[in-house]
Amino acid sequence: MLGVRGDPIDYLSLDSGNGRFRALTRWPSRRCDHGQAYPLTLLDIPVSRLADELQEAPARMYAPMPAVGTGRIENRFTDDHLVYGGRRSWGSYPPDEPLSEVVQIAAVPLNRPESAQILTIPHSVLRVEQAGRNVVLTGYRDDSALDVSMVDLAAAPRVVSTVRLAGRYESEGRSHAFNSLIDEGGNGLMGLPTTHRESQSGRWWSFSEASDVSFLSVGGGEIAPLGELVAYSNGPDRDNDDDAIDDDGTAETYNCEVSCIDWYGNSRPVFTDGRIFALAGAELIEGQVTSGRIREVRRLNITVGSPSATTSR
Repeated sequence: MLGVRGDPIDYLSLDSGNGRFRALTRWPSRRCDHGQAYPLTLLDIPVSRLADELQEAPARMYAPMPAVGTGRIENRFTDDHLVYGGRRSWGSYPPDEPLSEVVQIAAVPLNRPESAQILTIPHSVLRVEQAGRNVVLTGYRDDSALDVSMVDLAAAPRVVSTVRLAGRYESEGRSHAFNSLIDEGGNGLMGLPTTHRESQSGRWWSFSEASDVSFLSVGGGEIAPLGELVAYSNGPDRDNDDDAIDDDGTAETYNCEVSCIDWYGNSRPVFTDGRIFALAGAELIEGQVTSGRIREVRRLNITVGSPSATTSR
């Protein structure tokens, strides 16, 4: 054990590896108003300092971090950096009015936290994720599209690419809703659940309906949209009374017994064995990238009594 000060923002604010433990904390935190931009501090301690008797961590183990203008912080540790930013409001819906202010993010080299850099991006920060050796941030600048940015951390941190997913809104708030497959050269794919309905962009776990999954390519530091694998509930068969599938994508004869509201989220991209999948509620949808677009190959509905894969037309 070791006595430390500060209020971790969430579980992503904690990191351990290579014999060290780190945490991004609000400090001091004396009220429950997490929207206030409290001073931020990076705690960095050797694991060897943990002992059987409680002692307080010395002041030299804390480093002040630059402010980014908001207390609604999203953060992520990579192997050698900490990246964080945020948004003005607590919720995840796009803004009613276009953003009028510059959004700041901080990129902190863990071996030189005093050399933290402030960067600017054109959208708020809902999510910070590691993609290969870099990080990806999602958010909104207005209510017309979801923005996705990549920060290159190889040398001096810089924003290298921002794309807009027009008419798409992020529908899952959990960290494992995002997934990527990036090779050593920085090339690959990534994906995250989205919806075309702005009303479903609150990312509430208790309304964890099947979502489409948007895919993007990564190459040379640039990102590009590839399109979506579409959940049944959003597809052309919606409200089709001629089949045995409900509008939510489950078989009409299916009776859920356990985990009927999946509190881990029920939509996510999957990359395995050279294949691309979208898990969307009761369906596993396989896709293939051709000519810069992702296209459906087949899908499997796990609620159908005798499941069989159907090839898309």
